[in-house]
Amino acid sequence: MNLPISLCSRLAALAVAAGAVLCAGAPAASAADNWQPGQNVLLKTNINYAIDDDEYWYKNRTSINVKSNLGFLGYNTKSWTKKISRCGSDEVRAELEFLGSTSWTQRVVVKVRLNLYEGASCDTQDLDGQTMWHTYVLDPGQSVQDDIEVWNGAEGGDYAWTGFDIYAQKAW
Repeated sequence: MNLPISLCSRLAALAVAAGAVLCAGAPAASAADNWQPGQNVLLKTNINYAIDDDEYWYKNRTSINVKSNLGFLGYNTKSWTKKISRCGSDEVRAELEFLGSTSWTQRVVVKVRLNLYEGASCDTQDLDGQTMWHTYVLDPGQSVQDDIEVWNGAEGGDYAWTGFDIYAQKAW
């Protein structure tokens, strides 16, 4: 006879505990988890491009290195978009596109994709290849390295590859 009472007591305690968790919700973030005035992260990148312009009579490869400060993220700046493009030969352009944003946990989120344009000149808006977004979450002081490649899906042999690193430099 004691078993049902014990079972009922346990179930009642479990229901009270579950109700307390539902009413209280998730624990509030501490002040240390939120971006404070003056807290920012400077994102820097070093990019290596290899761009192939494939013509009927030859293949022309262009190799380029670019170092850039992508920008600050943190208390004052919650997001930005930056595009860094370079021309290979005179009609193929590779563009590395960055989307930066902050998270409430003082991390930065960087999305990167590679676009390939081919047309009559490097100023063309004829997008012939594009990768999916690659997402990286960085703590201040952390870095990531990766490489992405894209082929000309519309007209054949043009190609772009980029190897890059992103460094999240603590700026407070």
